[in-house]
Amino acid sequence: MPEAYAHRPIHTKCYYLNIENILSQTMNRKQAHWVLQKIARELQQGIFPVDKTMSAQEVEMWMRV
Repeated sequence: MPEAYAHRPIHTKCYYLNIENILSQTMNRKQAHWVLQKIARELQQGIFPVDKTMSAQEVEMWMRV
């Protein structure tokens, strides 16, 4: 996983805010599980935003894909 983030640098304030904002949009356990799997994939690919807080619109769009 050469594109993946190193573990420690991802734990930024923006990272936690993005996780919280995304999870707050989930409606049930199944959707929360799907969201966490998607976040994990994006972290492995190095594309999950860890240094920029996502806007409400970005979170909404992220949930659709």
